[in-house]
Amino acid sequence: IPPAVVLPPPLVVPTSLKVPCAKPEETNGKLANLAQLSVDDARNLADCAAKHGALVTIINDYQGSKP
Repeated sequence: IPPAVVLPPPLVVPTSLKVPCAKPEETNGKLANLAQLSVDDARNLADCAAKHGALVTIINDYQGSKP
């Protein structure tokens, strides 16, 4: 009898990390709009970086490696 094949557990990624990052919006050319979009873009970039970091951690944990 051949030995049983042991499969690794499935990789579980939270749904919130599967949502694509927000794309930068176009400005209408007004200073107030540009300032608000800059703040929004910075927040979106920070959120995207946090998602990326969480995904890297999940993958490293799954593979059993250390960063």
